[in-house]
Amino acid sequence: MNKIVTNDVLMIRPHRFGINVEAAVDKTERVYVDVPARAVASTALRQFDFLANHLEHKGICVYMIQDDERLDTPGAVFAPHTFCTNGRPELYFFPMRDHSRRMELIKFRTRISDLCQALSGDTPLTIHDLSDSDEPLEGLGSIVHDPYTKIAFCARSSRSDERLFRRYCDSRGYEPVMFSTDDTGRPIPHTNRMLSICEHLAFVCLDLLPDAVERKRLTEALAAGNKVVIDMDPGQMKAFGTCCIELGKQRGKSLLVFSKRGFQSLTDNQKMLIYKYNDILYADIGMFEQYAGNGINSMIAPMYLMHGTGSGL
Repeated sequence: MNKIVTNDVLMIRPHRFGINVEAAVDKTERVYVDVPARAVASTALRQFDFLANHLEHKGICVYMIQDDERLDTPGAVFAPHTFCTNGRPELYFFPMRDHSRRMELIKFRTRISDLCQALSGDTPLTIHDLSDSDEPLEGLGSIVHDPYTKIAFCARSSRSDERLFRRYCDSRGYEPVMFSTDDTGRPIPHTNRMLSICEHLAFVCLDLLPDAVERKRLTEALAAGNKVVIDMDPGQMKAFGTCCIELGKQRGKSLLVFSKRGFQSLTDNQKMLIYKYNDILYADIGMFEQYAGNGINSMIAPMYLMHGTGSGL
């Protein structure tokens, strides 16, 4: 089976990152401290630039779109929530729950489309626009794909409409696995906060699933691709240990990207297991974790469009 990874990513460089009050209503992991907004934005920008430079130093091709002051889009840095690609080549745009997040596609739709077409070479790009739906399905935040088994996972929440998720899976030929979560009395906002899937490994926090039948179904679906399932405790999930993204080339070890906080939450045995299959890169994105509650896999959009990446997601 061919490795399904990509060396190309898109990142949206924030203009003025800060608290998105509209999006904060269902985030339990945010911890606000009394720091001036300008200091939050400048520190976040330094962390973003360090991450992008670190990726490029490791041989990842980072395509950058600069956010600007037009419209109010404090969550624009989390580009994977709004679109995803595959190597057919196809581009999917997704509907966001919050108005400010929907404004991101007004800003960036054309630039994302143009970049995807350029990366597709002479092959026409097919665009599937789901973003006009009244119900939300927040891209790679809501949907975690296993391209090796053709199974897609989605945690129920106000950001992930079940009917739209199942319709998306049907159109893509994926088997849908949907489940409920309980994170201190609330559903987890995004699936990719508690689940990441790589070629050989799957990172998950099974303790968040209160229903034993759904927990068993999720475990079996993750193991279907002969993956090693790393079940992480709620403390590791809160520290973003379940948030990672696999990048790299077809040959050799892939690169597994964590945040600094997420990497530090791993046990020594977990790190040894990861190093068996992957190299590791980690970077401090503390401002984004603290003020938005999103992980590093919500900042790096994989571009599965060419260069031998197979069908992608």
